[in-house]
Order: sequence, then C-alpha cells, then structure tokens
Amino acid sequence: MLVIIFQLACSAFFGSICHTDLGTEYGENAVTAYAESNHGPDGSLFLDPYFKPDLENLNNQKVLDAGCGAAPWSIYAAKQGGEVYAIDIQESMIETAKKAIQSANLINKIHIATGDVASLPYKHNFFDKAISICVACNLPPESFENHFVELQRTLKKDGVAVIGAPSSLDIIFSNGSTTDSEAFLHIQQVLDQLPDNPTAEIISEKLLQLEEVLSATFYLKNNRLAHVANESNLKEGEKIWRKLPTLIVPNCYYSKEHYINIFKKYNLSVEKVDFPHFKDEEERLAYNKTAATHSKLGQAYVLHAPFVIYHIKIQKEDLPKAKVPMTNTVKMG
Repeated sequence: MLVIIFQLACSAFFGSICHTDLGTEYGENAVTAYAESNHGPDGSLFLDPYFKPDLENLNNQKVLDAGCGAAPWSIYAAKQGGEVYAIDIQESMIETAKKAIQSANLINKIHIATGDVASLPYKHNFFDKAISICVACNLPPESFENHFVELQRTLKKDGVAVIGAPSSLDIIFSNGSTTDSEAFLHIQQVLDQLPDNPTAEIISEKLLQLEEVLSATFYLKNNRLAHVANESNLKEGEKIWRKLPTLIVPNCYYSKEHYINIFKKYNLSVEKVDFPHFKDEEERLAYNKTAATHSKLGQAYVLHAPFVIYHIKIQKEDLPKAKVPMTNTVKMG
C-alpha cells in the first residue's frame, strides 16, 4: 500500500514520484529524466569519481549494484571484468536498465533483478564488492537499517562496499548563473507561492521553477514547505523534498552520525570518508572556464561537499546469520 506524501497521489506532471513503504518510487517520466541526468553535473565531479575506481580491474569479482537505476555503473563494472548483480525495486527502472544492458551487449555479464535492497535475494558471503549510491536516502527507517544488514550478510568477509549519500542538505547549490544570495531569494519567492499543506504536484511544479538550483532540500514545517536552513532542525528518518537538476524527489533524512552508528552496529568498518568539494574559489573558476554551460557550478561548491562517500570493509565476527529473503527476480544472461 502506498504511503502518499501529504495524503495525495503524485501526478504525471513530474513523473509520478511518490514515497512508498519501500522507498521513493519513480514513474515513467521521472525514470527517463533520472536516467538522462544520472547524478547531475555536481555528481559527475564530486561523486562518481570517488567510487568509480572500486569498479575497475575486477577480474571476475562478484559485484552488487544495489539500487542500480538505469544501470550505468553495472555496465561500467561489467566492462571492467566484473560479474555484476544489479537490483532495483522499480519495474520501470529495471526495464530501462535492461535496454541499456542489451545495447551494451552485456546480458551475459549482468544479472538483473527486481527486488528490495533491504531484502536481497542473494546468498550469504556472496559478493566481493558492492555499491549503494544515493540509495539509502530513498528508504524509510526500517528499510534503511535493513539495507546495511543485507550488505553485511551478502558480502564476503573483508569484502568492500562504497556508500554514497547526499550531504550539506542545508546548503543551496546553484549552477553559478546567480549568486548564492540571489538563489536564496528566488527560493523564498517560490515558497511564498505555495499554500498550506501543498500537494505533491504543486510542490514539484513550483520548485522546478528554480532552474538555477542544482540541489536544495525542503521539509514541512507548521504545514508549510520550508527550505532546510539548518540540518539540526530535521529528525532522523523525517520525510524531505530534494530539488535536483531535473527532478523533485521525496527522500528521508539521515545524518552522517546516523550512518556511522548503523555501520558500527553491524560491524561495517569505515576505512575512509570522502567529502569532495572545490578547495578554493580559484579552483572553481578554473573548472567553470572549461566546463560546458550546463555543467558549471556555483560558489557553494567551494568548501561545501554535496555528497559524502563512505568506503566500507565488511567484518563478520559475532553477528547472527539472517535468513535469505525471497524476492521476485528477473535474470538476464
């Protein structure tokens, strides 16, 4: 049964993006938009390069792509010699991924499944590596924790995982076409147009007017949609809205401390944490000078990281074995 945000169904206007008891669900239009934008211009600079090296020189290692979406990284890993297992809860994402895998002529290297990342249909100690890139933020609290239980269960001892998550949710990241203060004023003008208890359709319609904003986060405060100006105002697991380059996506909020506590709880050893950003304004200006117009980044990317990347090593001591859950799977190859 769907848990519809603000009690109303999402509309086709923005691809029927809803929040369910299993996480964020993308409709057909949103799947297309997400597949085309991938992680956006900031992701291509401050996210993808920080887990891409873990998918190289794989030599037939078994790799889990949890929440694979349109499968760009499954395809990359397969080309690097991995035996890849890609899984996503949404049939529309799976269908898009199948087409991409077929086009890449990799159906014998990638096993694709429809299933829940919090209830993986794989054996214990099966994978050498796993990636979970901006997946956990789509999950409600119960599924959030179970996702990491399942990573711990299915990865081999001393296996590795890379976990990507949005960061700096109280920062407005723009494309640099305006100043940060101008972007803030535009956000306030748009929020003032919203009624109390706005529907999902109205939220998306209005926030998509913020074309210069690449990333900003919103929550419901006293029945009004408000910009998150301080992450401390949010509760763990609270529903939020994230404005991305081409989408408005409902997520759940989890702090960095919450991630770390879950890792410790399930013996997931944090080997390294990346918070990528421009080191100074000179570096940002040099990047923008050579970047395409749609890839330029604003001043907030100096000293503020839009993503955090956790590099995890799996430990197995003193943890009970879990039952292998049953999940609907569709295998290619």
